[in-house]
Amino acid sequence: MEAIFMPLALYSTYFLITRRWRIYYPTLLLTLGTIEFAPIPMALLGLYYVITNIRKRRELTHGVLTIAVSIAILLIALWTKAILNPLGPTTASPLSGLPEQYASSFSFGILISVIKDPLLIPRLYSVYGTEKFLYFLELYAPTAFTAFLDPLVLPSLAWPLASFLTSDVIYYSPFFQYSSFSIPFIVMASLIAASKIPTEQQKKFAVLVLISTLIVFLGVSPLIHFQYQLVKSDYEIWTALKLIPSNATVLVQNNLYPPFSNNINAYTQWYPWIKPEYIVAQPDSPWFTWWGTPYNEYVNTALMEGYGVYMVIGNSLLVLRANYTGKPIICEPIILNITPSVVSITNGQVINGEIAHTPNEAPGVWFTVNVTLLPGQYNMTITYSWVGPEYLRQLNTTLAYLQINGHMIDLTTNRDQVSITMYNRYYENVFITMYANYVVNTTVLIRQFIINGPLCG
Repeated sequence: MEAIFMPLALYSTYFLITRRWRIYYPTLLLTLGTIEFAPIPMALLGLYYVITNIRKRRELTHGVLTIAVSIAILLIALWTKAILNPLGPTTASPLSGLPEQYASSFSFGILISVIKDPLLIPRLYSVYGTEKFLYFLELYAPTAFTAFLDPLVLPSLAWPLASFLTSDVIYYSPFFQYSSFSIPFIVMASLIAASKIPTEQQKKFAVLVLISTLIVFLGVSPLIHFQYQLVKSDYEIWTALKLIPSNATVLVQNNLYPPFSNNINAYTQWYPWIKPEYIVAQPDSPWFTWWGTPYNEYVNTALMEGYGVYMVIGNSLLVLRANYTGKPIICEPIILNITPSVVSITNGQVINGEIAHTPNEAPGVWFTVNVTLLPGQYNMTITYSWVGPEYLRQLNTTLAYLQINGHMIDLTTNRDQVSITMYNRYYENVFITMYANYVVNTTVLIRQFIINGPLCG
């Protein structure tokens, strides 16, 4: 919608300035029909025309009419949203009860709040203030800020001034599409400003714009900041995805969507009226927990609704299939090595890279581990050693014990390794607690703590 807004707004601005009314008003209506935020910059475009034609009554009418039509369309858009989606944007997700930040569009409630309490503005602007200031520079610097030399810059300010009221980084990031709300007006204002520069200064102006554009390009270009090297797991993922029928209904995580882009039945967001045959996710990608498309939530909801694990390549790929009960057709488990750096030690210490409990530490909770695991069966193996009275070996004394998901496993003096197999039904955090017993003059050391899974057998 933002991509369509940009050329339509550019044409609307051009037709307004050149007074081609027969084509201006249809183009204006098309622009206003793209997205509910569109009427705000277009109303400011009308205000610009009023300001620049304040003494021309006939021209003034078109500016006022632009403002009136924009406000009317805005009210109709908000009313339509309230009718079709009375509980707000979160109802687009099958996961009822998600908080408001899961909304996929800008919340006009923020604007209403600052109108009621203007003191909110400086407080909201100060949140991520540096990022917002840089975004402002990135918007206007490519044309060397010349847009501010013409009043047409006014509608371009609508988006940054509104988006800065939020703490959602996607609204003031140059890597997202929302700059489209400002770009048409920045370009036109800069062109008008350039047309007023004396001819002999045009070359200097062009050089200034070129240098400014290059500086911004170096700062935000994806060619510089998003270099990516394909690795072995990438090739495995693309090979696995080829096994999904090309016409199947598929819910695909954003970053894995390209192979499915020609499939009209492929979606990136789950809607209540869609039950996809396959759900494709990548847990080790930031998109997996992205609040706009929370695939961690989608996966757990699907598992509760009868989906089964169809493919799994460690944390690199998880494919669910509706009503599937067999073994995964592709299964590559991962091995997690729980090192001292990832545990939370309550009573203990690290000795030579091993987690230790000495006679100087109190018994009870020794350390805890919180890991996030995919659905499936896992094997956990702990290799340990101990130093203490030798007679304890004959008594088979319990040095410590592990508790996880209701299961208990003892670390005793007559062994040096223990293991446990557990089943994780959902994609969720697993909390592991290790307790230490009081054993006189005895030190226990965890040499290795391995979690292997999901098991493929």
